[in-house]
Amino acid sequence: MKIAKGARKAASPFARIEDALAAFRDAERDAGGFDLVLGDAQPGLVGELSALGARAVDVTGTDHLLEAEGSRRLVDAALSEFGRLDSATTATGIIVTGRFVNSKVEDLHKVMKGCIEVPYHFLRAVVPVMVEQGDGQVLVLTSAAGARP
Repeated sequence: MKIAKGARKAASPFARIEDALAAFRDAERDAGGFDLVLGDAQPGLVGELSALGARAVDVTGTDHLLEAEGSRRLVDAALSEFGRLDSATTATGIIVTGRFVNSKVEDLHKVMKGCIEVPYHFLRAVVPVMVEQGDGQVLVLTSAAGARP
């Protein structure tokens, strides 16, 4: 998840949204002119975004958001840095390979964690903030496809 704030560029179909705050899992692809709070940003990404005029904050130790604390830390960083959270999105998923007849219950637990628990913790972190604000948008993508770029 990546958290962002800023006005959309005029070329965007969302140009009417000004000074919006959003959350992105893959900011490298989705930044779209927002200032960002990034979870475990790729090396050099914060510098690249800063060079483009965006404010970027990196929150380390949140990769994959496997624990509830990761989502909470990203939301807290957004609120601390920008004061609100207008939209959020994350993509999660766990891929278990091999034949079903050879699978183990641990494989099921991995899938449940990645495809059910991670989005749940993400929603528990972002939705109360948006309810308190009286507005917000959330997009959650979850499946094995969420684990692939």
